[in-house]
Amino acid sequence: KLELNSGATVAFNPGVYVVRGEFIVNSGSTASGKGVTFFLKGANAPRFLINSGSQVTLTAPTIGAFAGILFYQSRGVLDDFPSEINSNSNLSIKGAIYLPKSTLRYNSISAGNNVGFSSIVVNKLALNSRSILNINSDTSLNRAPPQIQLVR
Repeated sequence: KLELNSGATVAFNPGVYVVRGEFIVNSGSTASGKGVTFFLKGANAPRFLINSGSQVTLTAPTIGAFAGILFYQSRGVLDDFPSEINSNSNLSIKGAIYLPKSTLRYNSISAGNNVGFSSIVVNKLALNSRSILNINSDTSLNRAPPQIQLVR
């Protein structure tokens, strides 16, 4: 588990970060990084949570095995562990989100206005309570055509 609590500021260096369980950015914390991939694995809730009042600025790598991939959930996940972007987070993320067995939730006035997904691959996509998802496709990350896939 990797959790940033209030007052934490973390600048991730380029690379692949293997997180066993949850990657959580809580209110009052800041996460930033260019050229990063978060590989979410394990039996204990492999997911990400971006909570209210946090600031997140992350960009996927442009070269290498994980080019264009920001969040990648292990294919061995058996249950739905929902990842969430919650209300009033200051969010700027660019890259693919790959959660083939899970749900991606935008909750309560979430606004993803600085989101440059090249792809979203999820089992379910939930937009809840006045959430807004503006997808500004940025194919410079992996040259793939923009897409949203619901995997069944």
